[in-house]
Order: sequence, then C-alpha cells, then structure tokens
Amino acid sequence: MAYPPEPDEGQPGLVLLATGAYGYRYPSSDDVIILQMPPTPATEPTTDES
Repeated sequence: MAYPPEPDEGQPGLVLLATGAYGYRYPSSDDVIILQMPPTPATEPTTDES
C-alpha cells in the first residue's frame, strides 16, 4: 500500500477520497470502506507577552 494514498479512481487498496478521508477498497469490489481518521493534533495557543 502506498502512503500517502493515491486519489480514488476505482483502484483497489488504500485510497484518498474526495472528502479528504482515507478509504480501503478490496480487489474485485466497487465498495469503499471509509477508515477512521486519527485526530489532528491541536495547535498550541500562542500568547503575546510583549
């Protein structure tokens, strides 16, 4: 499997969906299983201490 995945064009394996989510398609299947995405790290709030 390639990482990051290629945009979804009907190919089997790990794919990048138009929504930005990752999906997995089994060979000989048209259905995509949408994978749970890990949470994005929260950005640290910055404080202006001038």
